[in-house]
Amino acid sequence: MIGMTRGAAPSRALIGAAAAALLTAAFAAVPPAEVPRQVTRGSYQGTWYRNDRASNIAVWLEELKGGKVRMRYRYTVDNGSYGDSTDTGSGSSYSLAGTGPFRITYALEKDGVIRGTMTRTWVSVSSEITERNRFEIYRIEQGDRIYCRNYEVVREAVMSGVRTSSVRPDSSFVLVKATDEIVHWEELPF
Repeated sequence: MIGMTRGAAPSRALIGAAAAALLTAAFAAVPPAEVPRQVTRGSYQGTWYRNDRASNIAVWLEELKGGKVRMRYRYTVDNGSYGDSTDTGSGSSYSLAGTGPFRITYALEKDGVIRGTMTRTWVSVSSEITERNRFEIYRIEQGDRIYCRNYEVVREAVMSGVRTSSVRPDSSFVLVKATDEIVHWEELPF
């Protein structure tokens, strides 16, 4: 590794920074050439998922009275990283950079789009990394897929007392509806 003497072990902060970069890369889908058009067909009610070689993502949406939704967001990455917002919108996350909270706030807006913010923080002995982004989710195609766009992605890190901040590229991906029911993570076809 750069800056290491032969036989020296890498610092936890350096390993953590590399792990956090891998986590971001796992979610950085190449934006489509054309953004999918929103449709009003179908409903948000149910369990939605996405999986690829590097990650698994599930979103549970429950339609409530008064035009509101309740959402839970959970992901795992093949390097062992994970995040789970739980039903309350506040849960835990882990990456090789450390452990910490995962928070999500959102609302179903009048135009039928779910908009919100997501914040993940990983803390270790010598570093703290926080990544925040805004997101929007809406139904596409026949209403059996949802498009998720993450934007205004900012990563702030404090390593050995040095604070850095960087803007990450926007990313997007599509989740497929598994069922109208709310099912367990273990029941999804990952």
